[in-house]
Amino acid sequence: MSDLVASWLRTVVPTVWSAVIGTVLAWLAVHAGWVLDVLELLNIDPTSTAFTTGVVTLVLAAWYLGWRKLEPYIPDWLTRLVLGSAKMPTYAPVSSDGVHTITQLTPAERRLIEDVRATEGR
Repeated sequence: MSDLVASWLRTVVPTVWSAVIGTVLAWLAVHAGWVLDVLELLNIDPTSTAFTTGVVTLVLAAWYLGWRKLEPYIPDWLTRLVLGSAKMPTYAPVSSDGVHTITQLTPAERRLIEDVRATEGR
């Protein structure tokens, strides 16, 4: 699996989980009397898009952080289920000045660099 696919899966799958869990939590909040009382005290409308978005965002942050901490201790199949991929994408190393060091270029990238150098007379 390529790094691009792994990174895409590790972004999309936790987002889907958080949307499902966040929506269930928002639905439960609407149907739990004491939660409605607290939200009303805080002047928060639990049926609003902003509330649902906030819940989904908080669930996503907690979901991803929690599973990333547990990842070294859980089987690969569970990692795939909750995070989308057991493969961690690799990224270009960063030098001390904060610049990414690209170690492999595609043929198209090499041609582009050669064209730029030729245009600049180098």
